[in-house]
Amino acid sequence: MRLPQHLNITCLSVGQGDSAVIEYGNFVCLIDVGSSTEKEVSKYTILPFLKYSGIRKVDYLFLTHGDLDHINGALELLKQSRYGVKIKRLVVTDSRYKEEYGEIFDLARSQSIPIYEMQQGDSVSLGKVQLLCLAPSVQLLNEVEGGNETSMVLLLIKENFSMLFMGDSEGEGELEVMKHLYELGISNVTALKVAHHGSKNSTNDQFLALVRPKVGVISCGENNVYGHPHRETLERLEAVGCKVMITKDLGAVNIRVGHGGSMEVRCGPTK
Repeated sequence: MRLPQHLNITCLSVGQGDSAVIEYGNFVCLIDVGSSTEKEVSKYTILPFLKYSGIRKVDYLFLTHGDLDHINGALELLKQSRYGVKIKRLVVTDSRYKEEYGEIFDLARSQSIPIYEMQQGDSVSLGKVQLLCLAPSVQLLNEVEGGNETSMVLLLIKENFSMLFMGDSEGEGELEVMKHLYELGISNVTALKVAHHGSKNSTNDQFLALVRPKVGVISCGENNVYGHPHRETLERLEAVGCKVMITKDLGAVNIRVGHGGSMEVRCGPTK
C-alpha cells in the first residue's frame, strides 16, 4: 500500500529508452514512456508495473520531447486508458511543430484527455511535493525547433529531497537549466536522472559543479549501438562523488523518500 507520507520514484528498466514513475499517495505521474529496443514497452513493462503497484490512474503523462525512445509507448497507454490505467492529462513542451506527436494527440483528443504545454516557470504541486519546469523557455522554443536542446526538464522537490529529470537535454537546454537554478537559488540536488542516457554531450563539468547529485540514474539498454553510457560522463559523475546506477546493469531503480527527505535506494524488483 502506498502511504501519503512516502514519495516513490521508479526509473523503469526499458532498454534503450526512458520511463520514470512518480507516486505520492494517490498522485501518480509518468515522465516519458519509450524504448528503441523493447517492443511494446508499455504492454510488457510499463503497464505491468503500474498494475502490480495498484495504480489505476496516471494524473500526468509528461513527454519530455518527441524522440521515439521517449514517446513510442504513449499510444499503447492511451489505447487502454478507458478500460485499464486511466491517463488524465498529457503534457508536452510545445505542440506547434511536433509532427511526431500527431497520432498521440489525435488519440488523446478522441478520449477527451486534455493536452497541456509546460514551459520554464510552470509547476505542479501536491502537498509537500512540487514539480518545477526548468526548461525549455519560450525563447528557446522559438529559436530551436525541437530536438534534445528543447527537452522538458523537471525538478521534483519534497522537503529536503530534490531530483532533476533531464530528458535528453544538452547544449543550450542544459545551460538554461543552470541559469534557472541560479535564479532560484537551488544547488546540490539529491538525485539526478542523467540526461540522454549518459551521453558525453550532456552533463558537463559546469552543470555537475552546480548540482552535485548524491545519486545519478542512467537509463539505457544493454549493448546499445550508441555506447551509452559514455565513459567521459561516468568519470564526470564520479568526480563529484555521485553514485551512479545504470538500469542495463541493475534493472529498475527505486528511490523511496521518507520524512524530512530521507532517501532509500533499491534496484531490481521494487515492490
